[in-house]
Amino acid sequence: MTPKCSGGLNEFFGVTKPETAAYYVEVADGAVIYNRGFCDSNHLCSMNIISGEKYDFTIWAKGTASIELTLVDENGNALSDTQIVSADSADWKKYGKDTKITLTASSSSMGQLKMVFHGSVAIDMVSMFPEKVWGASEEKSSATAHINYLGNPNYRLRADLVQALADLHPTFLRFPGGCISEGSYLWENVYDWKDSVGDVETRKENYNCWGYVMTMGLGYMEYFQLSEDLGATPLPVMACGVLCQARSDYANPAGGSLRDKYIKNFTDLIDFAISTDFENNVWAKVRKEMGHEAPFDLHYLGVGNENWGPEFMASFEEFYERITKHVKENYPGYNLTILSTAGAQADDNAYKDDWKFLAGGMEGSTTLSFTDGETSTEEEVNWYKYQKNFMETIVDEHYYRANNYLLNNVDRYNYYYRAYNADGTIDDSESSKVFVGEYASSDKNTLAGAVAEAAVMTGFENNSDVVRLAATAPLFNKILTDSTYRWTPDCIWFDNESVWYTPTYYVQQLFAKYIGKNVVSTSFETYADGKAVSLIPRGGIEIATANAEITVKHVTVTSNKTSEVLFESDFSAGLPESFALLPNSGEVTFGAEGMTIHAGGTLSGIYCIRPDWTDYTVKVIASRVSGNDGFYVGVGVTDIESDTKTALEYAIAYDSEATGVKVYKNGVEGYRLGDFSSSSCAGNLRAASYEPISSGKDYTITVNYGADSNVNDSRKRLICSYTDGSFTSKVLDYKLEAYNHDIFNSVTKDEEHLYIKLVNADNFDKPVKLSIEDLAFESCAKCITITGDATKAHVPNVNTKENEPIVPAESEITFTDSQTTIVLPANSVTAIIADRK
Repeated sequence: MTPKCSGGLNEFFGVTKPETAAYYVEVADGAVIYNRGFCDSNHLCSMNIISGEKYDFTIWAKGTASIELTLVDENGNALSDTQIVSADSADWKKYGKDTKITLTASSSSMGQLKMVFHGSVAIDMVSMFPEKVWGASEEKSSATAHINYLGNPNYRLRADLVQALADLHPTFLRFPGGCISEGSYLWENVYDWKDSVGDVETRKENYNCWGYVMTMGLGYMEYFQLSEDLGATPLPVMACGVLCQARSDYANPAGGSLRDKYIKNFTDLIDFAISTDFENNVWAKVRKEMGHEAPFDLHYLGVGNENWGPEFMASFEEFYERITKHVKENYPGYNLTILSTAGAQADDNAYKDDWKFLAGGMEGSTTLSFTDGETSTEEEVNWYKYQKNFMETIVDEHYYRANNYLLNNVDRYNYYYRAYNADGTIDDSESSKVFVGEYASSDKNTLAGAVAEAAVMTGFENNSDVVRLAATAPLFNKILTDSTYRWTPDCIWFDNESVWYTPTYYVQQLFAKYIGKNVVSTSFETYADGKAVSLIPRGGIEIATANAEITVKHVTVTSNKTSEVLFESDFSAGLPESFALLPNSGEVTFGAEGMTIHAGGTLSGIYCIRPDWTDYTVKVIASRVSGNDGFYVGVGVTDIESDTKTALEYAIAYDSEATGVKVYKNGVEGYRLGDFSSSSCAGNLRAASYEPISSGKDYTITVNYGADSNVNDSRKRLICSYTDGSFTSKVLDYKLEAYNHDIFNSVTKDEEHLYIKLVNADNFDKPVKLSIEDLAFESCAKCITITGDATKAHVPNVNTKENEPIVPAESEITFTDSQTTIVLPANSVTAIIADRK
C-alpha cells in the first residue's frame, strides 16, 4: 500500500477543509490486507463474528481491479463465504451502496476481514457492519428506531449497547461528553458539531483529550436520533469560547471573529435541531437531507463544560445573550433552557466563584485578553451589561467522590438558595437549579459505592426543586482484549462480544424506572436509650466568634409553636444556667454591657445542650469590637465536642470573606471531605451572600429554626438574616431536616403508584416498620432489592463478564392496615412500589 494525499475523496466531494478525507491508499496488484476492526493496543482480531449472521460491506475505490472479501480468524481460517468486488471506475465510486455486498458467517469466532487484490486500485472508507444493528427491524422499546435506521444509512449502532441504555429509562442524553467538547491547547481541537454531520465521507476526524481519534462516524445527527429512540431529551454540550482549562494552561478565551464562530455554532445547532424552514435555512435542509424532516425535541443546551474564572464568565455573558436572542427572534415562545457550569469540582474555589458570578455577585469591571486565533487583544469587561444575573440557567456540577463524601452530603441541596414569592411559593427564575452532569462514587464499581450513590440520589429526589437533572458518568467502559481498561468507575462495561452491568447500573435503573411526579413528606422514628424518639431538628444554641472580639447584648429564644420564651438574657448577671463555655474557648467576660467574647483564632463563646428545644427562633443583638470575623449563631446543638459536634451555625462574615451556614453532623462537615475542597460552609451562594459588617455597630441577628413552608409544603425551613436597623442582609432560606444516617430515603408518587426508596449503607441488617398515612393503596406491593454477600461489598469491579453477583432481586410484601415490617439487608438499596387505589 502507498499512502496518497492528492486526488482523494476530499477533492471528489469538493471539501474545503484540507484535513478532511484527504488521505487514501493505492494498493498494488496481489496485495493482501487484513482489517481487524476497531482493535486496541493489543492488535488482536476485534470483530465478533457469529455463525449465520450477515455483514454488509462498503468501499470507495478508484481504478480497475477485483477484490476478494472473506472473514477469517486470527490463523487465517475462513469464517464466511467469499464475495468479489469488481472495481470498474476511473473516478471514485462507492461499492456496496446500491447493490449490497454481504458476507454470511459460517463459523463463530473473533475475526478479521481479509481483502485480496487483483489489480492495482486506490481505496478509502473501507467499512463493514453487521446487519443486526439497532433499528434494523422494529424495536419493542422504541417507536422511532426503525424509522431512523431507514432514514439515515449511517445510523448503525450496536444493538446490545443501545438496549442497555434504553433499559436505564433515561429522560435525557448528554452528548458528546465533557472535556472532549472543549478541545485541548488548539482551537482546531475543539469538537465542532458541523464536522460530524452530512455524508460520513465528508466528516472531519479529530483527536480528543482522552487519547484517541474520533472518526465522527457517530456524530450529532446520530446522537439526536439516539436520543429520540430512547425517548430522551437531547442535551448537547459545546465549548463556549474557552479551551479545556484543566489542560490548556489558561489560554486566552475566544474573541473577535473566533468568538463569533463559536457562538454561531450554537445558533446553527439550534437551527439544525428545530428549524423547518427547509428553503432558507441551510441547517434545517441538512437535517432533512439526512433523513429526519421533523424537528428534534431540543430543550436543553449546555454552554461550556467545567469552566471557571473571569475568562469563562466574560465569554458566557456574550454567548448567553446572543444564543437567547437568536431563539427569541427566530423561535418566539420556544422553551430552550441554557445550562451553565460551576467548574470541575464540587466545593472548590472555582465552584464558589462561578456560583457568585451566576448569582449576580461580581462587581465593576475587569480587563481580559482575548484571541481571534492569531493575535490577542485586551478588552474591558463590564459585568452584567445584558442582565443582572444568570440564575435562570441550570448549573452543571460534577463530582467523583469517595463513599464517605457521598454519605455525608445527602443533604447537599438542602442548603442551595431558594427565592420565594410574596405568597410563599418558590420564585423559580431566581432560585438555584442544578444539573448534576457527572457524579459517581470513586470506589471502583463496588456494591458499597453504588449504595453511596443511591444515598445521595435520595437527596436529589427530595430536592427535586433544585436538582432538575442528574447523570452518572462515565457511561460506557470498553474492556481491552487483555481485560485491562482505561477508567473506572463506569456504569456499563462491554467488550467486542457482550455487555455487562455494574451495581451502579442497577441502582440507576431502579431510580429512573420507579419515580413519581411529586415528593411525599416522610417522618422517621428511631430508638435512643430504649425509647422511641422522633428524628426531627432539635437541640440548643451557641453564640460565638472565631477571630474577633464581640459583645453580645441580648439573646432571646422563642418557640415558633406557642410563642413561649424558652430563654432570654442580657448576660449582665454572668453565664446563664445550663450554658457552658465552648471547648478551648478564649476568654468570655460578663458585665453591664453584656457578654464579651475574646477570640484569638479558635471558636470561642458559649453553648447549651437542650434536646427538648425544637422549632424555635433565636434573636441575638451583638456588635463587633475588633477583629476580622463576624458572629456565629448555632442552633440544633446536640453535641459540641469537635469529634462529635452536631449543630448548624449561621456564620456571618467569617474570615471576612463569606456568610453562610456551617453544618456539623457527628463532627463531620461533609463539604470539606472532597478532593480540592476549599469549602468551609454549606450551600452554593456563600460567596455571593457575603456582606461586610462594621465594628462598633449593633446588629440584630435572627435564626428561625423551624419556619413553616408554604401551604403546599409541610417541610420546615431554616431562615437566617441580620440587620443594623437600616441595612438588611441577604436572607438565607434553606430546607431544615434532621440528618438520617440510619436509613436514607425518598418517597414519590404519581397517579398510579407510590414509590418508596430505602438505602441501608451500614454493614448490618436493619428491620424497618413502614406506615403509610392519608393514601389509599393495594395491600400487596412489589419490592426490589439490590444487595450482595458482605464479602462482596468492597470488591472493585465486582460484576464481571462471566459473573454478576450483584443484581436486583424482586419479591412481594404485604401491608396490613397500611403497615408492614421489612428487613433492609446490609449494604442495600430497596424500592417498594405500591399500586394506588
